[in-house]
Amino acid sequence: MAPIILNNTVKSNGVSDTKEIDRQLKEGINNLKGSFYDIETGKVNYSAMKGSEPFEEYKKITAGLKDFDLKSLNTTETKLAFWINIYNSLVVDGIIQLNIKNTVREVSGFFESVAYTINNLTFSLDDIEHGILRNNVKKHLLARRPFSGSDPRKEFILGGPEPRIHFGLVCGSKSCPPIGTYQEDKIDQQLDIAALTLLMARI
Repeated sequence: MAPIILNNTVKSNGVSDTKEIDRQLKEGINNLKGSFYDIETGKVNYSAMKGSEPFEEYKKITAGLKDFDLKSLNTTETKLAFWINIYNSLVVDGIIQLNIKNTVREVSGFFESVAYTINNLTFSLDDIEHGILRNNVKKHLLARRPFSGSDPRKEFILGGPEPRIHFGLVCGSKSCPPIGTYQEDKIDQQLDIAALTLLMARI
């Protein structure tokens, strides 16, 4: 079953510059976090977010990803920050647009079911996590690798495993880390802090 492309249903805000789209995405995520994230409880008010002005503006930004130049991500740090931010944004976007009430388990195969078009290529949550960030590894023993030998998306694989990504990826459950934005010039420190914060919370 083909995934639902969440950023193909809205018109972009007209911004085409790659760096500006990246900047606006981070700003958009931070606006959503500031408006709908409860720091004390760690909960996101998804119902209030749906239809809100910040979310509608964010959707226009994601529409610009269709023409985003992925080749402009030319360092490991830039790739890490970009793909973690996109993954987390797609989770939140999917929860809202699919009207999920309590858990992503309400949608069978959620992580395969929602996607963004980026650089005119389709990336689901599984494609991003297991294909891009985990160096095209199988999701589980019996699964196929996300990208086949001829898949054009292989060009954008991170190139090596980074185990700390699991402390930064949001999956829509209470046990996940809080939503945040990652910066390429601070990504190493941010992942260290994310790992330490989540581990300390479970002690």
